[in-house]
Amino acid sequence: MRVLTYSLSLIASLCTTSALAVPATQAGADALIATFQTYLGTTAGVVSVQPTGESYAVKLDLSALAAKLPDARVSVSPIEMQLTDNGDGTWGV
Repeated sequence: MRVLTYSLSLIASLCTTSALAVPATQAGADALIATFQTYLGTTAGVVSVQPTGESYAVKLDLSALAAKLPDARVSVSPIEMQLTDNGDGTWGV
């Protein structure tokens, strides 16, 4: 019976701690912008990040980069996602 009690309390603890997230801040949004710009460059309008509660609304609009290609006939839709900092170096998408 004790094993069952410990198992149930462990499961409850894991469920509770996995739901905890680090609140989104403007400093965190700026850090995410800098990270994405490391890979995508600093072209205006390509990367935007807004803190929204406990997550970050990220929009990557690669059409500005595609327009720089010579004879570009590329149509690219923006990529939008919600990122949540799990506080342990991992992110929820």
